[in-house]
Amino acid sequence: AGDVAFDLQVAGRHNVKNALAAVACALAAGVEPQHIAAGLSAFAPVQGRSRAMRMVWQGKPISLVDDSYNANPDSVRAAIDLLRELPAPRVLVLGDVMLDRYYYGDVKRISPEAPVPVALINDEKTTLGGAANVALNLFHLGCQTKLVGVIGQDENADRLRQRMQETGMDTDGLLVDPARPTTTKLRVIGGHQQMLRLDFENSAAIAKKTERKIKACLDELLADGLDCLIISDYAKGVCTKSLCQYLIQRADEQGDRKSV
Repeated sequence: AGDVAFDLQVAGRHNVKNALAAVACALAAGVEPQHIAAGLSAFAPVQGRSRAMRMVWQGKPISLVDDSYNANPDSVRAAIDLLRELPAPRVLVLGDVMLDRYYYGDVKRISPEAPVPVALINDEKTTLGGAANVALNLFHLGCQTKLVGVIGQDENADRLRQRMQETGMDTDGLLVDPARPTTTKLRVIGGHQQMLRLDFENSAAIAKKTERKIKACLDELLADGLDCLIISDYAKGVCTKSLCQYLIQRADEQGDRKSV
């Protein structure tokens, strides 16, 4: 409850709507309604916020806190039920897809070959990075997420696809360019200290042929209807000026919300 209260206070410092968004995030994270209620009670005792923490949905007034700044778990549950009734937003993420790999080990000696530490690896982890991580977070928040990006024809591409499939994400928007490696960051951790990072990437602009394939994919997704478009640019070559301009123009035509 204390953590939720702190999150709500930080989120709502400038905007009460952000506090309501924090309620949705807490719900997505599996926080119990009574803990969310406790957080709202801690957040509300600021002038005007008691009145602000009320909402109307389909003609029904929902009060998250009363005039004494007490949050009733029942009212929070009612608000949560309304949040659950909202249709999942359809979000398109276009950008630089990456794979983050980690090797963990212990360092107890220096190499006889060179004055560098030797890490005895005992664990490894693979996670989604870049635009793929943005899409993953949206997916976990309940959005209908479509990810469009470029990968290579290599083992890291297979790992990235597998990681997305394990989480239940759609991989149809991953376009393969055999001339490019799958952007990958490999980190070696000795104890609690990062010792080395290896980057596998080609940050040059994607080929025009690949750009045309992306545009065709975007046109198909836009035709199906979207609520929001996110361009996630890490300067790895996918988000070219012409591609971004094309996508923003197409989104403007359909009235879709955009974020870069």
